Amino acid sequence: VAVRLPKLFSTLSAMCRYLVTPVWLAIRGFWPKASRDLDECKASASARARLGGRRRLVNGADVRLAETAFWSWAMSATSAVAWGAGKMEEQMTDAPAEGVPEKHLLYVADPMCSWCYGFAPVIADIADHFGDRLPVQLMMGGLRAGNTKTMSAEERATIAGYWQKVQEATGQPFDYESLKAREAWIYDTEPACRAVVTMRLLNPKFALAYKARVQRAFYAEGRDTTKDSVLADVAAETGVDREMFFAEMISDEAKLMTQRDFGSAQNAGIRGFPTLLAGDGTGHYLLVTNGYRPLDGLNDALEKWLDAE
Repeated sequence: VAVRLPKLFSTLSAMCRYLVTPVWLAIRGFWPKASRDLDECKASASARARLGGRRRLVNGADVRLAETAFWSWAMSATSAVAWGAGKMEEQMTDAPAEGVPEKHLLYVADPMCSWCYGFAPVIADIADHFGDRLPVQLMMGGLRAGNTKTMSAEERATIAGYWQKVQEATGQPFDYESLKAREAWIYDTEPACRAVVTMRLLNPKFALAYKARVQRAFYAEGRDTTKDSVLADVAAETGVDREMFFAEMISDEAKLMTQRDFGSAQNAGIRGFPTLLAGDGTGHYLLVTNGYRPLDGLNDALEKWLDAE
């Protein structure tokens, strides 16, 4: 019993911090209320890597990703409280990350993730609201990247059920008939992710808008965005030279950068999409949301964080 007491006290202490801190901050008004379906957020998850350690996330910068509620910045200017695997730990960084804006948002998503599609108007509003004051850096997560299994009719029905919940929660339109008609279809999200990475390489400021256009093409227009040719067509519709884009998309550089995105997101412990992180430029990231949440209060909370010293 004596041997187990320290572990018991440590566990109780962690539980108290986990339960009391959100209540205290809610009273102080730092974090607006948010509602989301946790089970469905889990359904959008692909990476289940363990949290912690130094990870290479943005522009080659070493960071430590602390999974934490966004409001944790109010508790400490230099550290973030992270919880996971039955314990809580404090992670800190001290060296500025080279090549990373002082304060920015890191958005980890997949163009063929339905909850990311539902979140598209939210992240677009945030990007429009802040502009260059709080730039959005885009990373591809790879929800079903490299999948080679043909989707059965039963699996398509299950996916359609997810889509319906996203539509009910977000109001985004879906083309259910095109999904139902896709026999012998392989749900591989790597090409769509690679297309967004290609746009990021060509014009970083347009990458987010292009991702939203790919999402609309797949979910609302019923187009097969697992095909490189379709993704090049979508790029051409935005004013980009189709042949140039297609050549870039199938290049070794685009393929390498896409795989690097996938590996970085997984190694950093990103557990589901969409994931939005707030980075302070020192390699320290705070979790804004993991899974869909509405816009309500987000811009105000980000404004407070942006103005904080």
